[in-house]
Amino acid sequence: MTTTRTCGALLLAAAGLAVLTGCGTSSAPPSETAASSPGASPDGGASPEPDGDGATSPPDDAFADAFAERERFFADQQQRPGVDELVPRTEAQRALVDAQQAWVEGNGGTWDAQSERITLALALDACETSILNQHRVSAETFRVHVATSSLFMSLLESLPEEQRAEGEANVASIMVFGTDYLCPDDAPQWQAAFDEVYPDRG
Repeated sequence: MTTTRTCGALLLAAAGLAVLTGCGTSSAPPSETAASSPGASPDGGASPEPDGDGATSPPDDAFADAFAERERFFADQQQRPGVDELVPRTEAQRALVDAQQAWVEGNGGTWDAQSERITLALALDACETSILNQHRVSAETFRVHVATSSLFMSLLESLPEEQRAEGEANVASIMVFGTDYLCPDDAPQWQAAFDEVYPDRG
């Protein structure tokens, strides 16, 4: 089994906080590329398509199942979606935070509660998107998730325009790293999508 490792060394100034990006490692992607679902919500997840008059149609059985799975995921993670004050509540979350903290501090960075919250939020959001897209994550799913993520926007908005592409890739590497811990079955697809979206970072 091969692995792909992406490491960012850029310090991101976000809301007055310097966040050192981490390293993402996951298994090689499966042989077939997964397709994304047709809709995406503002947080990067799937949403029902509007009908002809602009109204939103009720979700079909697949979407209903996905939303039910989403609820189970957050219950298992002992977290609530949209909560800002995140702290690790499971062994997997603690392992993720410990690994990211060790990498940051080992590369001369500073770790604090805000770094912890960002690490957890990025991973939880990605896993939620996997579920709402019925565990099909393609490069297009990845792009939509990043482009519509309020968390990405808040982390990158203070960067000069010429640094945003690099900053986005660095934040994305933390996100992909987190999927290894919180939704490991989906992590290979996130890594494959990362490699396609940021080919120079492989």
